[in-house]
Amino acid sequence: MSTLTAGSFKVRSALFSWLIGLIAAAHFGLFVYFLVATAVSSPISDMFAYIDAYLRYRAGEVSLVEYLWRAHGEHHLVWTRLLTWADVARFGTRGIPFMAAATAAITSTVAIVSWQLFCALQSKITRPIPMNGTSTSSGWFHKSDQTPDMAPIINAVDRTTQNCPRTERT
Repeated sequence: MSTLTAGSFKVRSALFSWLIGLIAAAHFGLFVYFLVATAVSSPISDMFAYIDAYLRYRAGEVSLVEYLWRAHGEHHLVWTRLLTWADVARFGTRGIPFMAAATAAITSTVAIVSWQLFCALQSKITRPIPMNGTSTSSGWFHKSDQTPDMAPIINAVDRTTQNCPRTERT
């Protein structure tokens, strides 16, 4: 049975990190491949109704407000009509604005959830109480207790967490 030493742990950790990176790169490569391979190059289904409404607007049959607020079933698809406008006018009905909007929405959601998770975890971390019992703005140590090599770390944590909602630390 082998024992786990600090050196072997670092090697395993590095190999694991490279493996995760390789899997992520392969996943991204497959995503790009299938995005290109399965791209919708012509309108389908409801896209015909969206394009028809846009062409009526472009021909002057309806106003901009009427085009944007026109009901589709029981819905008013303002955002979809704006994306259709960009798709027909600039991208030749290739669906690029729709893909870009979906990707931006997913990326924004991941960023917001990650930030909220980061802030939640920061509020759970209990920082050391200063030895002299005084309160500081950072909550870590009194200035007289800091060594010069600690200051950049404390300042970085403070800058990172300053936009997080403040909660009482218990």
